[in-house]
Formats: sequence, C-alpha cells, structure tokens
Amino acid sequence: MGNVLFNAFSFLQKKLKAQDIPCVNAVLDLKDGQRVKDILDGLGITPQDIEGVFVNGKIAPLDTPLHDGDRIAALPPGTPGPYRLLLGLVSSPDKKSDKKKDPIKIEIRLFASLAPYANHGDMDSDGCLSFKAPATIRDAIQRLGVPEQEIKLVFLNGVGASLDSSLKDRDRVGIFPPIGGG
Repeated sequence: MGNVLFNAFSFLQKKLKAQDIPCVNAVLDLKDGQRVKDILDGLGITPQDIEGVFVNGKIAPLDTPLHDGDRIAALPPGTPGPYRLLLGLVSSPDKKSDKKKDPIKIEIRLFASLAPYANHGDMDSDGCLSFKAPATIRDAIQRLGVPEQEIKLVFLNGVGASLDSSLKDRDRVGIFPPIGGG
C-alpha cells in the first residue's frame, strides 16, 4: 500500500481533464503488486492512448511493478519529433523479423558525449551495424569501443533495455550518457 504520483502530457492530459480525471501531479493510491498497466487501466487509459510511459524518469514497459512514491508519466502518440528521439519514443514497425536471417542489421544511435563513437568504421552511412545472430546490445557497444561506465540509459525499439538485451534484425538502439542540465 502507498501512493504514486501520476502525470499525463499533451493530448492525453486534455482527454483526461475533459473526463474530470486527475492527471497533473495526481496522487493515486497504490495497491500491493500493482503495475503501470493497472494504474493506467484504472484511469481508463488504453495502450493505444499512449506511446511511452516513464517511471521515475526512465522509460518503462507497462508490466513494470510499482512501489510507494514512484512517479509515473504517460505520453500520448504524436509527441513532437525532437522529443521523440530524446525520450526514446520510437514507434515499432509491425514487421516480423526472420529469426533465421543471418546476419542481422541494427540501427544504433549514440547521443551527447557518446556521439564520436558512431564514427567507427564498422557502421554504415545509415548508422547501422551488421552482426551474426545471436547478438546483444553489449556486443554492439563493445564493437564500437564505447566504455560501459559512460552509459546511463539504453533503449531498444523505444523501450528501456539492458546491455544484455538480445538483438534481432532491424532493431533500433539508442544509448545515452549521464546528462545534466536544467
């Protein structure tokens, strides 16, 4: 038992306000075992209503378990372009990958102080790397020479991921260092 702080953004905020549903710094009751999806369901928010969900400032899947004091933010589809890239919101194409296909090709984007590593000779002009399956994000960053200690956030197809996440053909990877500012 406890509480979470919920915020909706952009068009989603307008939709919820029209229904008198609290959506700005809304303190919501949290039951044991609840996940992000449970909170959104309780607010009448469907997966089609959102493009990305953040828990405590990091993009998270809908099945993320919640804890007392967590902060949840929901962003609808249509977030303006520059923010989509910065936030790791990328719509996944509905194309099925052929798991037997060898090699696999992934798109990788390195941001801020990691950008110079993108000049590695193995990357093609589209910012893609080719691998023989199986491969992980860790394999990609090692191949580019990116020191693991310089990595803060990793996204795979717009969703928070770990360095040990498996890659498949046409995956998109975004890697961020710690970023400061205000």
